[in-house]
Amino acid sequence: MRKGMHTKIKERRVEKGFSEIECAADAGLSIHEYDDVESYEDEFIRVLSLGKARRIATKLELSLEELLGDYLGHSDRKSAVADSVPAGPRHSLVRRARLANGLSVSELADKIGYEDVAIDNLENSSDYFEVLCIDVLLDIAEVLGLDPACLIERDSQ
Repeated sequence: MRKGMHTKIKERRVEKGFSEIECAADAGLSIHEYDDVESYEDEFIRVLSLGKARRIATKLELSLEELLGDYLGHSDRKSAVADSVPAGPRHSLVRRARLANGLSVSELADKIGYEDVAIDNLENSSDYFEVLCIDVLLDIAEVLGLDPACLIERDSQ
C-alpha cells in the first residue's frame, strides 16, 4: 500500500527529532496549520503555498520531488504545442505555453478557476509561483500540457 504524503512528512519529522511547533515555525505556519499537513493527505498540495511546502521539505531534508512524486512528471495529456515551447524561467514558460495553446489570459484563468490578475502575476514574476498552492500549479500544467515539475522547480539563478 502506498504511504500518504502526510504520513511521510510526519514520519520524517519524528525521525529527525523535530517537534511540530519547530516545523510549523520554520515553515511560517501556525501549529494548527502544520498539524493539518500531517493529518490530511491533500493539505500539502491543496492548501499550502508552494513556498511553505518547500520550507517544510527543506526542514525535513526531503525534496519536493520525493513528496510530490505521484503528481509530477505523469502528464498523459502533454500537448505537442507545449512540447515545442522552449525551456526558460517559469513565468515566461507559462506565457509561451499559453500563447502556443491559443489561450488568452482570461481563458486560462477561467480554466483554473482564478481571476485574470493571477495569470498576469504568474506570467510576470517567477516569485508569484511561490505563493500559489501546488494544486493550482498542477492545474495550470495540465491545461497547458506542461510537465508539472517545470512549474514546481525554482528557476536557476
